[in-house]
Amino acid sequence: MDVSTEKSLNYFTAIDYGVFVVMLLLSALIGVYFGFISKKKQNNTSEYLLGSKKMGFFPVAASLIASHISASTLLALPAEIYHFGSEYIWSIASAILTGFALIHVFLPVFYGLQVTSAFQYLELRFNRNVRLVASLIFALTGITFIPVVVYVPALALSQVSGINLHLITTFTSIICIFYTTFGGLKAVLWTDTLQLIMMIGGIVCVMFLGLNYMGGFNEVLRTAYENGRLDLFNMNPSPFVRTSFWTYIIGLSFGWTAKLGVSQCCVQRFLSVPNIHVAKKSVYVFVIGYSLIKITSVMVGITIYAKYASCDPIISQKIEKIDQILPLFVMEVASKIPGLPGIFIAGVFSASLSSMSSNLNTIAGALYEDFIRHKYPNLSEKRASDIMKILVLIIGIISLGLVFVVEHMGQIFRVCFTINGLSAGALFGLFTAGMFSKTINTKGVITGAISSIVILTIIIMGSLALPKPVPLPINTSGCDYPYNNTILSSNVDDKLSAENIPIIFKLSFMYYILLGTIVLFLVAIPVSYVTGNCEPFDERLLAPICRSKNWKEKCRKELESKMTRSDKSDPIYELKSGVIKSNDSKEKS
Repeated sequence: MDVSTEKSLNYFTAIDYGVFVVMLLLSALIGVYFGFISKKKQNNTSEYLLGSKKMGFFPVAASLIASHISASTLLALPAEIYHFGSEYIWSIASAILTGFALIHVFLPVFYGLQVTSAFQYLELRFNRNVRLVASLIFALTGITFIPVVVYVPALALSQVSGINLHLITTFTSIICIFYTTFGGLKAVLWTDTLQLIMMIGGIVCVMFLGLNYMGGFNEVLRTAYENGRLDLFNMNPSPFVRTSFWTYIIGLSFGWTAKLGVSQCCVQRFLSVPNIHVAKKSVYVFVIGYSLIKITSVMVGITIYAKYASCDPIISQKIEKIDQILPLFVMEVASKIPGLPGIFIAGVFSASLSSMSSNLNTIAGALYEDFIRHKYPNLSEKRASDIMKILVLIIGIISLGLVFVVEHMGQIFRVCFTINGLSAGALFGLFTAGMFSKTINTKGVITGAISSIVILTIIIMGSLALPKPVPLPINTSGCDYPYNNTILSSNVDDKLSAENIPIIFKLSFMYYILLGTIVLFLVAIPVSYVTGNCEPFDERLLAPICRSKNWKEKCRKELESKMTRSDKSDPIYELKSGVIKSNDSKEKS
């Protein structure tokens, strides 16, 4: 980074540091309260994982929003708008469609079963091997993702403060590991709520200050419109364009439904509320809040473009990477207001901490429920809670260690998100196959999941050979300081190499999860047909729209005729029996 960059970013004051430290201390105190002071200590699995099922809809919704607004989102989304325009605004429609799917498909299934682990569903519908494989994929993906969400905001804080990157990641990670380990789900939910307030406060302050700095809303929109940043209606139906109206409506909707509908992180939170009506209310709040944050981030991106429309900060060498543009904007626009840069960085770190704590708590719960509890079913509640705390600590230490690896692996960001994309399609396919098909069996979904991961791996690895996408036009005609003039342009050789790459590798990244799900179904259906249809199962495992009218009576007779005495020694038998005997009043709740 050159001298001009250093001067542009290094404006952090004592007040800014104070705001940031207060946010971390409050997060730690929440963990202290729920871990050591609260009357209900985190000393049993129900309290530690589900908050005794007494959480309100607001902290659950706030936690869902906070855990799905990562620091990389807050920093990368405005940069995306700056380079490629405002099409991302269609993500609001994706959020609405995702909320509809949650309320009408996934919540009724998971809440009706009352499973502690989402992967327990896969054992009920298929067998234990499917459950273990899915849980392991989820855990490995989460452990890989945590270092990224920690590293990105630490890099931003290091740029604006000059503090050593390693010191920042270590200190903040220790705080997060502490309150997650001792405070359990309640601490995670309430710190997520606090951190969401910081996120909203930071991004809203930046938006309004930016609008005021640029002369108002109309002036910002005029500049963006004249330079092609408000072209919202790219209706190209091709799945091989980078982004379009359809990639957001179809591809992103599937992606978010996979992350929210069948994710252990979300299922665990939905089951922490007293009844399904509160769970649905939390979905409504989530959709509204999530959409508002996305709209605000898009507006920030447009405002940033309006400021740098005539002097691109990359070409003019004020920054080295486009992801640095938001911290640069904050320092140049808000540095004169004491504490505001601190609020912004605290908001970015809040997004990081909420994502990290949610993943730590969820992964620990999944590993315990899916691997340890089955092998040691007679552990006391206190012992089980202690084991989960140890798991959180171990996962946190591993993730902290991987942060230091991220720094030296330039493509690790792309690799981590690629791993999430290729595994999410298979996981979503497993759940949707179970909920929407009465004939797909265990051999079918296992073969389909393997095929999905293999094909997505080939496609994603092939896509790495593609040249970087060419951004919308930028210029430096308005720069009022000297720099070494370098021009960004698409290389002819890059165009030729792109033409020689097979078209399947050009598939939009937003369709990866959808493609992974489709591949699983295309393989699972014929394999299930050849190997024999699946065994009878409780139709409560199906999505409500797929259940037959007399499914309760039919299910009871078939399962009772199939279950033998040996079945009753299986730990899952109790849950199956409970599903059959569930009364109508429980179902209505």
